[in-house]
Amino acid sequence: MYWSKIILICFSTLLLASNLDELRLEALLNESINPKQSNQAYKELYNKTKLKAYLEEAIRQAFLGNLNSEFEIEELRKIDSNNDLIKKIDIVKLIEKKDYKNAKKQYFEFINKNEDYNLANAMSKELFNQGLTKDALEISKKYYKKYENPYSLYLYLEMLNANKNYKEVVKLTENINKIAEANNKADEEQAPFLALRLNALKELGMWDKIVRLDPKSYSDFIMKLIKEKDFKNVEKYTRNIPNEPDYSLFLLYRFNALYELNNKKYLKEFNTLGLSLYEYTKNIDILSSLAQKLLENNKKDELLKIANLDEDLALKIYFNLKDYKKLSKSFMQKALKTSNNSYLVESYIYEMLDNPFDFDYFKLDELVAKGGVSANMLNIYAYTIIDKKIDINKGIKLVKKALESEPNNAYFLDTLAWGYYLINDCKNAKIIMQKVMQNEEVNKENEVILHNNRINKCKN
Repeated sequence: MYWSKIILICFSTLLLASNLDELRLEALLNESINPKQSNQAYKELYNKTKLKAYLEEAIRQAFLGNLNSEFEIEELRKIDSNNDLIKKIDIVKLIEKKDYKNAKKQYFEFINKNEDYNLANAMSKELFNQGLTKDALEISKKYYKKYENPYSLYLYLEMLNANKNYKEVVKLTENINKIAEANNKADEEQAPFLALRLNALKELGMWDKIVRLDPKSYSDFIMKLIKEKDFKNVEKYTRNIPNEPDYSLFLLYRFNALYELNNKKYLKEFNTLGLSLYEYTKNIDILSSLAQKLLENNKKDELLKIANLDEDLALKIYFNLKDYKKLSKSFMQKALKTSNNSYLVESYIYEMLDNPFDFDYFKLDELVAKGGVSANMLNIYAYTIIDKKIDINKGIKLVKKALESEPNNAYFLDTLAWGYYLINDCKNAKIIMQKVMQNEEVNKENEVILHNNRINKCKN
């Protein structure tokens, strides 16, 4: 009889243990899937064991499932009036009643003794959503100052961003940014902080820092502005890009914007930037664009420095500056290197342009007779001796030879018309000039307009 009672007691205990294990498993497995079922399992566990922890979990699951848990809350309050979960519930209830003053008071008392990110996050977000932005910021700030860790920092940064306190966000994320730059990447832990930093930098217009933090997004943003031809904002958002080789692409965006804006106040920077970009990339197009703007603004000293960087560009610069001595010298050097007659002719033609009245034309005519002279050079030669009235008839013959290669060249036709005018052949001058004026690219040039006006008044 004695042994049978012991066996019965042991068997009952085993059944209870087995039942409890099943309930525990059911409660745990359903916590995130089915809060209602998990809540029910925890309540049964509490009823069977009277362990406070099960009652607390039942209440938590009720909150997750939006279930009524007043009975369990009052039960927990009876057995532990100083319970942290009860305190949190009381704070939540005050918020639901919109009694923010008492909710804040109880919250600060609680959070001063308990590090609870979920409560701090919920409190600050709720206050912010209710329009109490300063209160929300205060909640997150005090929590961060009390518990300095990544979670408290992130919450504080979120509230700073929400309150448009972008400078403080940038300041607090400076070390995080330095770590990311040092590692040349942002790991998963740093990424959320850098995203908040990026937003703050954008709001502050600190694009020089953004280009380091998020170069692809920055590039996409600038390219969108360029496509929209919004060069004022391209200039604005590239103002502080570091002048370093690593940022050549972004410096090029700025160079392009300054070129399009065409404002004299940017000319000095445009020159410095163009020279730097050429040094970084060796792209001759950059130098050409720079030279064009400097020519438009008559910056002779800056242009001569550029001429030292590229031989072909130097010839264009000398020509536009009418520095015929340098041009003559340059083509003479090319002629000596290559034994090319056309280079020799160009050298003599530019020597002629430098001093047309004291020039030895016999020597130039000998070289022209050998052939291989470009039509453009023939036209320059022809126009010079026509316009200076050195030998108008020879000039007419030379430009006619040039027109054999390019019969519709408006510049050549203008030279011919001017030649006819100067020998008082008004009829031919007018016929030829009419063809010139049909060319819209040429007919607006001052010299062509002058020729046309004179020829129209011409009378035999």
